[in-house]
Amino acid sequence: MARQCFITDGKANVTGVILATVESFINGIQQLDIFGSCVPETILRHVVISYDGEDGFNQAIDSTIELRDDIKFIHEKKVLARYFNEVFKDGSHYCFGVYDTFKALDMGSIETLIIWENVDVNHYFLRQRQVQEIKTESSCVVHQDKQTDFEWEHIEEMPLLEWLVKNHKKFDTTLEIVTDKSQEGSQFVHDFDGIGGILRCKTTLQNANIEKDAEVINYSDSDDIFFHN
Repeated sequence: MARQCFITDGKANVTGVILATVESFINGIQQLDIFGSCVPETILRHVVISYDGEDGFNQAIDSTIELRDDIKFIHEKKVLARYFNEVFKDGSHYCFGVYDTFKALDMGSIETLIIWENVDVNHYFLRQRQVQEIKTESSCVVHQDKQTDFEWEHIEEMPLLEWLVKNHKKFDTTLEIVTDKSQEGSQFVHDFDGIGGILRCKTTLQNANIEKDAEVINYSDSDDIFFHN
């Protein structure tokens, strides 16, 4: 079963494996060749548990929390290091901020979408009253379209992170959720608004933050800034 789940074409298909062995069977399990010729580095830790079944599984999870946090932390630093590498180059293969990031997302230009786990932005669902057209906006709620003079009605909203988890695959992008616990994560949150992306190809995003003729409306009962075009 272990080979079927974790090995494909003679190679490990996962980053790492944690083995958990019930104490009473530890001598027998050590004699088994569970992964065949699979590289030893795949096995991150071998823990001994007191129970089998769900209780044993939960014990194994609890005893490896620190290890799993370390793996996530290292992965996060690698993702952000790649992002900052693009920033320090010619600057044409990255984006940041809600406006530019979603502009690039709609263009299908983002290979890796990065977002802070505590980003405080909502995603809005709007309906055009005259023609019953429905669209979505992130952070920017357009109340009236100057070109058509049609008004948009606010239907509902949801946290942006939740919306991206459900919908990012539609944009053919990989979603990476990061923390601010590392130096790189802290800089990403404070200097890059906690949201950005690594682009597939050189893309010019002419509107760095908002359109020049946009009127900024800051509602006192909300931390979000809405833009009225």
